[in-house]
Amino acid sequence: MTRHSYLVNFQHLPEYWPTHIMPTEFWEELGRTIASFGFLEEILKKTIFALSATREHKLITLEMYERWARNLEPTVKGPLGGLIDRYEKELKADESSHSLIDDLRKVKKQRDILSHGSWRPGSDGKKAKPFFVNKEGKICDTEYGVDDLRELQRFVAEVTCSCMNTVTSKGFQFPGSNGPGKAVW
Repeated sequence: MTRHSYLVNFQHLPEYWPTHIMPTEFWEELGRTIASFGFLEEILKKTIFALSATREHKLITLEMYERWARNLEPTVKGPLGGLIDRYEKELKADESSHSLIDDLRKVKKQRDILSHGSWRPGSDGKKAKPFFVNKEGKICDTEYGVDDLRELQRFVAEVTCSCMNTVTSKGFQFPGSNGPGKAVW
């Protein structure tokens, strides 16, 4: 039996392969949306820090401070899902935060699909369909176009501002900003 080998000739592939299937505008919107997810993660980390640092205690001991510092370490390294869980714990007393936590979980689901999917042409040439299988084995059947991505990016931006507001609404300056309020640290 004779065995043949073959190689992909990179020089003959379409320009921007494999992203040639959609126009530049689509990829720009996808990039902006994914960048918004990253910014949300940064804001969540700062929000968790601010909320935990501004919690009132009758007495703060060195042991409490050291435990707080150790507990913050996973927040700095944590992925979005873990950050949402930690944020939810910080807001446990605030009943109005349930819809924000639900929105964050929706964002995480979309982040996973958009960031980890392998993009293929959609059914109409104006949308693309990510091939993505979640941890439960469910295959994504959603197609995304430029308008869908813009809408999602705006939603992520709104959720990000809502997270920031959980700090500023308490009268504290958001960490890293020069906004109004009492400095957290």
